[in-house]
Amino acid sequence: PPSTPPSPSHPPSTPPSPSPPASPPSPSPPLLPPLTPPVTYSLPAGITAAACHTHGPTNVAGNAIDGNPNTNWACCFHDVNLLWADYDIDLASVYVLDSAHITHDLNSYTLFVSLDNSTWTLVASTSAENPSIGQLARYVRIRVDYGAGNYASCVGLWEIAFAYHTASPPSSPPPHLPLPPSSPPSLPSLPTPSLLAPPQSPLLPLPTLPSLPPPSPFPQPPYPSPPPPCLPPPQVPSLSSPPPPSPYLPPSPPPSAPPLAPPAPPPSLLPSAPPSPPASPPSLPSPSPPPPSPPPPSPSP
Repeated sequence: PPSTPPSPSHPPSTPPSPSPPASPPSPSPPLLPPLTPPVTYSLPAGITAAACHTHGPTNVAGNAIDGNPNTNWACCFHDVNLLWADYDIDLASVYVLDSAHITHDLNSYTLFVSLDNSTWTLVASTSAENPSIGQLARYVRIRVDYGAGNYASCVGLWEIAFAYHTASPPSSPPPHLPLPPSSPPSLPSLPTPSLLAPPQSPLLPLPTLPSLPPPSPFPQPPYPSPPPPCLPPPQVPSLSSPPPPSPYLPPSPPPSAPPLAPPAPPPSLLPSAPPSPPASPPSLPSPSPPPPSPPPPSPSP
């Protein structure tokens, strides 16, 4: 019978199952801003108010700081022909004013603060009900210009309060801490470096400069060098003898003699004519004698 193949000693391995995909990390919740405590507005003890003008006996300046939202201070510019109206508050002490809460019926107003009721610092020119101040002050002034109210020429302030705290005095150092010395501690004296001797370093020796020949006191001009001795001296042609003919050129014909001049005629043998006498100068005519004078007339008998 045919032989059967031997069975494997261990079962075949199965392929690993794929792992599920990793889920993306969940986003962290956004950080919430820190909670700020609500701002508390109040009035310090002993506060007083005054205004340059009041419309009617019931709309006095103290109505804006009495804590009653149903009463107000009012001013009408047509009563006394004002260009602006000032509402002044005395806090009775110096405080750090963080902000103010002003209930009004204004289009705009200007806010000032002062420490001595004489020198004023401008804080804001706004129409907000909660203006930020951030100043150390005792006096507060609210200035309202003409035409800034919602009711023709009349303006009103209904309620005023402040967010403030007492100014802390400057902190003094704790008594158990030692005070700094009046004079600084003395420093150890350092050796003064010598200004004459150069600094010597055992690791970096000084470089050695090459010696140069001393310069000549009389500089010599550059003379031309003589020719090499192996070259023959140049041949100077002689002026008395003609140069030798060149073996590479045909001989030149001798120069032709110049034509001879005809001989001069011999002198004549005839005597030469005597020289002519010199011409005599022309004779001048002799002067004629003068005519005789007439005889004198004879006397009459």
